[in-house]
Amino acid sequence: SNKSKKNKFRKHSMKICIITPGYPDLGRPFFVFVERLVNEFADQGHQCVVIAPQSILQIVFRNTKKSSFHRFHRTEKGNIVEIYQPYYLSFSNYKIGNILKRFTHKLALKRVIKRLDDPPTLFYAHFWVSAFQIYRIALKAQIPLFVATGESEIHSFEYVSKTFLNNFTNYVSGVICVSEKSKLESINLNLTTNEKCITLNNAVDKNKFYVKDKEICRKKLGISEDVFLVIFVGGFIHRKGSLRVSNALQMLNDKNIESIFIGSGIDEPQYNRIFHSGPVENNKIIDYLNSADVFVLPTLREGCCNAIIEAMACCLPIISSNLSFNDDILNSKNSIRIDPNNIVKLAEAINMLKESPKIRTEMSSQSLKIASKLTIDKRALKIIDFIRNKLD
Repeated sequence: SNKSKKNKFRKHSMKICIITPGYPDLGRPFFVFVERLVNEFADQGHQCVVIAPQSILQIVFRNTKKSSFHRFHRTEKGNIVEIYQPYYLSFSNYKIGNILKRFTHKLALKRVIKRLDDPPTLFYAHFWVSAFQIYRIALKAQIPLFVATGESEIHSFEYVSKTFLNNFTNYVSGVICVSEKSKLESINLNLTTNEKCITLNNAVDKNKFYVKDKEICRKKLGISEDVFLVIFVGGFIHRKGSLRVSNALQMLNDKNIESIFIGSGIDEPQYNRIFHSGPVENNKIIDYLNSADVFVLPTLREGCCNAIIEAMACCLPIISSNLSFNDDILNSKNSIRIDPNNIVKLAEAINMLKESPKIRTEMSSQSLKIASKLTIDKRALKIIDFIRNKLD
């Protein structure tokens, strides 16, 4: 029967070629969320090839560490992911520079794809820019193209013609959106249609982020049991709001409030009670999160913030933005949502949770309840099921 044929087809593994702007290597935690999803695809029985081009000029002039062109990564379950990081030339954002950048980027992709023994079942492009880069290659080889959209902001692709955009939109088989905000933004830019989209919020690796004993974590890190601990995880940049958080804390000037800022960037937080400020190895963030009383991130733009979901999985109440990108994962039961530019409201929210242990406990419980449904294994299965349905 057709049903049995379909079920038999679903058991077959696929060769998925993931195109992404970055990938973790040499201790750099870039695009860790992509790596986690790819590892899950591999652990669910699919052959995964990652292509993440690296800029020669960034390596030379910004002293960025060079990744090897070709390597293999073994997941914790012992499955193999093949990774290519070919070189391309990135120029300044002048028009001619962008043209050359796109041209050399496509050459880098072609160089890798020619090396593959067998063509992939599909291309899985992380973000629209990657999808545009691989589109002509996919079209020529008649390989289905899927797009994962979760950019903080999708920039319009003014450099492509209307005809090209229409052909591209028609060719894309499906779009995986991390939030309703990402979906609507993609549709409004005429990149896709509602029928081709599925919304699957970002997810957490339950083996990496989970509830631990707060007292034990604080002792391990040397943090006092008595302080109220605020944690921020994200880039020290205006969009994420590291300075807005430190300014709110400074405004409160409460000697019982300590803080942790995990990240790096030009907007170094300024507050006289910072326990830690700077990067932390990814596998150690769990101890910092479980030591905290509240997670604060007044971010201005997101697709769907992984850091918030990871904090929720560690049972933390959330203070974050009242903007649409948070609608899928935050509500009044697990968070306080404020105007991310309003430092007074931010300070009031921090103080309210400090003075209200009962509300903190209730919000913590709701955060954990929501996060328990947002796991990377479930998300990967839903993505594969969506792809199968589009390919059938």
